[in-house]
Amino acid sequence: MATALTPTSLRLSPEAAALVAEAQRRTNLSRTQLIEGAILEHLPRVIAQASSPADRQTSLDRLLALGGAGAAAAGHPSAAELAARSRLFRGED
Repeated sequence: MATALTPTSLRLSPEAAALVAEAQRRTNLSRTQLIEGAILEHLPRVIAQASSPADRQTSLDRLLALGGAGAAAAGHPSAAELAARSRLFRGED
């Protein structure tokens, strides 16, 4: 079975390029084989994790998880304090 290759250009950080070069020296595989193998091994897991809503926490979920954290740290303001802050915010004081 012949596989058609699609020419692709990738920009690698110096650290990633050094890892590819080291792997190439140690394994006698081509850069193409190394990078393709890494992609085929790693990206399916990334896609699976991003696709499963149970494992993914949205920004709103993270925000809701903090519910009450400010009040717990600073204490709950009284009704009089809330009214005073409201007047100050509206410029009535």
